[in-house]
Amino acid sequence: MNIFDSRNNFEWRDYLKIFFRRKWFFLVPFLLVMALGVSSILFKEGTYESYSIIQIHSSRLPSQLSKLLPGVLGVDGYRDWKKQILSSDYLTHTIKTVGLDKNEAVISEALAMQENLPDKTLDEIVNFLLIKKLREKISVKQYQENMVEIRAQANNSEVAHLIVKTLIEYFREDFLEKEVSNIQSALKFSVEQIEEFQQKLKESESRYNSYRRNVLGNQASEELLTPESTQRIRDAIVTSELTMREKRDDLMRLNDLLRSYNLGNSIPVSLSINTQIVGINQKINEEAQLLKRFAPGSAELMRVSRSINMDRENLRSEFEKYYTRQYA
Repeated sequence: MNIFDSRNNFEWRDYLKIFFRRKWFFLVPFLLVMALGVSSILFKEGTYESYSIIQIHSSRLPSQLSKLLPGVLGVDGYRDWKKQILSSDYLTHTIKTVGLDKNEAVISEALAMQENLPDKTLDEIVNFLLIKKLREKISVKQYQENMVEIRAQANNSEVAHLIVKTLIEYFREDFLEKEVSNIQSALKFSVEQIEEFQQKLKESESRYNSYRRNVLGNQASEELLTPESTQRIRDAIVTSELTMREKRDDLMRLNDLLRSYNLGNSIPVSLSINTQIVGINQKINEEAQLLKRFAPGSAELMRVSRSINMDRENLRSEFEKYYTRQYA
């Protein structure tokens, strides 16, 4: 009989009758589930979980610089941190600190395995088993940027808490130790670079002092050919030429003067004056060409200008003497 058939006009009392007739079909599964649940709660060991979040500050050294420095240990990124926390070194330290190697069940399991591993000691087998179990019960996840979450499961809440606490403390100490080591390596590298630069600076100073002594020793006999020294040499040559020309002109002027007063001289006075005019004009032209070789305002330029003015005065005095004698 189909109780869900619409053609059957069942009332609610009829449904109750059907339920009580087949009540064991409902009660037996329910009782079995309840019994299994209670037994699992009473007899199965509980699993406790503890977790903590640690914030990791980035390295104080630039990543590009830390890669170039010798002796600098680089640990950067979530994968490196996870690999470091789950390493054998960290887990062995946790086992010794928490005292997990004193678990009788693990020791019994290690004794059973020792027959198949005669080359391993009991402590090594116990440590191997505990590391394997800890890696199954410890999880390391990235919580946020530069933040790592460490979770550990154990049959005892205190043990789970100690595992997480030990891992975090050991990680912090190791991280700080590596940071200090990196800074010391960077400082050592900087000191070596400074010493090298100081040595190079001393060598440069020694070469400079040697060069300076050689220059000062040879300066009296041979001047350096710089633009300034070349200009000084050129000015000295021009000055000597001016001095020689002045002395030569003075000598010629004296000769002409003596010749003009010589009564036995067959040269006419007008011809003597003409010769003096030509000589003075030539001298003025030569001195005018020398003006172009000096800078404005220089002492040589003033000297040449005075020489030209003196030649003009001499020419005028010669004319005055000539006309005085001619028309007196």
